[in-house]
Amino acid sequence: MAGVKNNLFEDTAVTAIHQGSAGLLRQANHLARGALIAAAKQQSSSVAAEHVRLASTELFNENRRLYEYNT
Repeated sequence: MAGVKNNLFEDTAVTAIHQGSAGLLRQANHLARGALIAAAKQQSSSVAAEHVRLASTELFNENRRLYEYNT
């Protein structure tokens, strides 16, 4: 849809999303979106496992802040 002809996600990124989401579709979506943002910030033409790791760290920190706020 966006006019991209090649695969944006490297195989290692797909594996990292799969492992990081534990099979939960919503979590996979959040990781993929965060990884896309991380790759865009670095002006990368593809999403690597490192971008997924950055997204995972960001999501973990956000969840922890929400938990601490609600307790």
